[in-house]
Amino acid sequence: MDMTNIMYELINTKTSLAIADRTIETLQKQNRRLNRRCLRQSLMIAGLTWLTVTACRMLSENDKKRKEAEEDARQLHAELAHTQQVLDDVNRKNAKQFWTEAEKDICCDGKATITKNPE
Repeated sequence: MDMTNIMYELINTKTSLAIADRTIETLQKQNRRLNRRCLRQSLMIAGLTWLTVTACRMLSENDKKRKEAEEDARQLHAELAHTQQVLDDVNRKNAKQFWTEAEKDICCDGKATITKNPE
């Protein structure tokens, strides 16, 4: 009976070792799967971080360009207003000259003039 008990113990031990071996293999597969998943997620996080940094940099550059364009527009608007003011002054002077010269009539040949007397 002693030998039989030893044989049963050996069989139980061998079965337990086989079950433990399968459990270890399963856990190793799960560990590899989790490592791959963790690597994919890490790569995704790194990619999203890079994309965010790039987008922020581009927005900063666009904001700088927009501010420069607004400053140029303000300067052009000021120059336009100044040019319009100068043109208005020149038009007023030309209008005065036109009305002072309008008192004279020019004949057809352009040489003789007759001044009108105010009535």
